[in-house]
Amino acid sequence: MAKETFREWWSRNPASRFFLFELKVGKKLFEEWYLPLIVKKLAVKKVIQVEGEEEWKEKKTLFLLPSLFPEAMLFLLWGISEKTAWEIKEKFSVPPFFFFAFLRKVEERKWNDVPWVVIEPDEQALRKIWYSRAQKFDVSLSKAGEKKLFHFLERYDLGMSDVEDFFAYFAGQKELGGEEVAFFFERDEKVLLFRFLDALGKRDKTGAFHYLQMLWRADFSPSWLIAQIARRFRLLLQVYEGGGTTHDLWQGKELHPFEAEKIEAMKEKYRLPEVHQAFTLLRTADRLIKTQSIDPKIVLARVIEEMTTPPAPGSAFGPGET
Repeated sequence: MAKETFREWWSRNPASRFFLFELKVGKKLFEEWYLPLIVKKLAVKKVIQVEGEEEWKEKKTLFLLPSLFPEAMLFLLWGISEKTAWEIKEKFSVPPFFFFAFLRKVEERKWNDVPWVVIEPDEQALRKIWYSRAQKFDVSLSKAGEKKLFHFLERYDLGMSDVEDFFAYFAGQKELGGEEVAFFFERDEKVLLFRFLDALGKRDKTGAFHYLQMLWRADFSPSWLIAQIARRFRLLLQVYEGGGTTHDLWQGKELHPFEAEKIEAMKEKYRLPEVHQAFTLLRTADRLIKTQSIDPKIVLARVIEEMTTPPAPGSAFGPGET
């Protein structure tokens, strides 16, 4: 049987008890959005998740239990072999049971008589749902925001609940673009580090602490993060001293143009005396972490608080010469 889309499968009465499902969306999105539609269509009373061969050996004992009025059940078969899937189709796919098999690799000719359903992102339907959910929180999504959200939806297995949490976080802030989407959903550790350093360079306290929390969840060492902050300020000092941004003169390496642009932008936020004060803060923090029984995260958080606070009399970044 030829492959069909979920919409095509949905429009017809099921002619089988066993289906091959090919997911091109994340599992979480499937479970939160598609699965309720499937349950309603098939009128099943119970959904049973089966994760792998061993779990199937346990679950198939349900078929050996006598029952005068068996419940309609849907089995979702994940991580099983093609051989096991074929055995299930031949021996167990009888009323009132339904089986959806999610196989990584199959010999397609062998399954010619089995409905094969491909679930791909339905962008039009997703946009309608996002629009409806966004209205609840008095926000909207720009074209750039939509594009970024589709990217993260596939990359990080996001569900509708994640998208609703995103709208709730920015409630009342009107149009949300790609930056807001990346701020909320980005999980790539290298990207998170650059975003943390960029937020620090902009003196964006909210952004810096947001990304700092995510880096801590990823087990980044406070001492290592202090070293990365020190490198950024060393490059900024290099600019003030006329060394430019084409190379990291201390390490003898060429700088990426993107990072060079960020260093140049930092100059608008940090005066030269503040750069020197930053090094004082970082040296003190490094010494405290190495010599005192104090939580390194508290020390680093204090550094970030000082660095992102605008200069004021009495602060670590007090008034100085420009």
